Amino acid sequence: MRIIFLDIDGVLNKALVASNSESSDVLKVLPYGWMNKSLVENLNKITDETGAKIVISSAWRCSGLGENKKMLKVFGVTGEVVGQTPHLGQHSVRGNEIKAWLYENKEVLGADSFNFKQYVIIDDSSDMLLEQAEHFIHTDAYAGLSNHAAHRVKLKLNSLTNLV
Repeated sequence: MRIIFLDIDGVLNKALVASNSESSDVLKVLPYGWMNKSLVENLNKITDETGAKIVISSAWRCSGLGENKKMLKVFGVTGEVVGQTPHLGQHSVRGNEIKAWLYENKEVLGADSFNFKQYVIIDDSSDMLLEQAEHFIHTDAYAGLSNHAAHRVKLKLNSLTNLV
């Protein structure tokens, strides 16, 4: 199984694009807010081409897994959402939350968390652990999951195919 740890703001929507923008690329859905259609399409291409499953690591996860699955579906995300990282407190870094999810879900992954390497982290923030550096795709908050970033994610996921 391949996993995408997915942030949302700065990945599926672009910074400084006003939520009231009339751009044809902006999809607004109340009460959820907005996302960029092209960025959602890039995520869908990744999951379609790699079979990767999604784990929400975004602050949006505080709304609950069921609500986030519904929200992503409304915005057109077609990849399967299999979980969300735990919230470890106000001062925890996202990398620790990802590490905790891997540890807590070793049965789902079919490997212990220390050996599981078939994942990528897509985020516009950089609060990851050093051990996660090779799995991290840093997006530009003003571009989000651009075509270039999506290509890098696919290359990374496909290069992980043969790893334990």
